[in-house]
Amino acid sequence: MKPTGCLFLLITLVASCAGCNRPEEDRTIGQTSAPTAQGDSPPSGRDPSPALVNEREMLINSYFGDFRQAKKTKTSGTVSLNLWKSYVEYSNTLAPALREIAGVLELNVEHDEVWKTRKPDEFGATCTLYWNKQKVQACTVEKEYVADPFTMKRFPAPARKLVNIFDRAYILRELQKE
Repeated sequence: MKPTGCLFLLITLVASCAGCNRPEEDRTIGQTSAPTAQGDSPPSGRDPSPALVNEREMLINSYFGDFRQAKKTKTSGTVSLNLWKSYVEYSNTLAPALREIAGVLELNVEHDEVWKTRKPDEFGATCTLYWNKQKVQACTVEKEYVADPFTMKRFPAPARKLVNIFDRAYILRELQKE
């Protein structure tokens, strides 16, 4: 029996969202040594995310946070992101199963829009999405600390520190898992 109407559309959507037809080269974009994130296509000239029809819709409420009530600002520029060194040193002292660092240690991001929201499941965590030409470029997580976790020295006032940087390739991999 040949699929018709709504059933055909459903089968087509499931097949296109599965990402099973993507070549291996597209799954590893962004894992080079150059720490930059830009909206450009990979050297092959193809979009690295054909299965992700609308990244904005997929990221609005995802693993990276609930951005439905996010503060959205249209600002163009380039930002250099670096993880907090004390947090990296502290994380390296923990057992591998307890380490929280994921993504990359540093990244230069060109952006034209920024979304910022609080993560309700993590006390004091703020997530930021950086966009360029309607494509997500990076996601960062900042947490509030009263002391340096590596040296245990207290800060004069609570400080917000960058503890995770996710590049475009990492974000796309996570979205495919959902």
